[in-house]
Amino acid sequence: MSNLEKQRQKVGVGIKTISVINLAIYCVMFLFSLFGLLFKDQLNSELVKQGVKKTYYSSNFVPIIIVSTLIVISVILILLKNISGVILYFIVCFFNILYSIIQSGVGVNTLTGLILPLIMGVFVYRKRDIFKRKRQQ
Repeated sequence: MSNLEKQRQKVGVGIKTISVINLAIYCVMFLFSLFGLLFKDQLNSELVKQGVKKTYYSSNFVPIIIVSTLIVISVILILLKNISGVILYFIVCFFNILYSIIQSGVGVNTLTGLILPLIMGVFVYRKRDIFKRKRQQ
């Protein structure tokens, strides 16, 4: 294999960078949501002491835990050059954006949530050769 062919088979710096950013963001989201789920009673009691009327339920944390877990899995699969990781990533991102629109309407947060998937889409498209299924001969 020549140097050019080896270079084409690598994932690429752009995909790696966006993957690291996604992993960092969604791992932190997972940990905070898990923390919130485990300690929601203490969190609610502290909020009541401070005079805040909003309370948190398990249903507030579970979707975030599911989305962050699926994004982390899909990013790992993308780094392993697996086409199912790309498909899973964009499906989860689509449903995450749809969920946030339903939850809070279209706003600045929804638009900023589009940035990483769009950049990832551009980088994956540029390296689409390594994600194609290998045909058996």
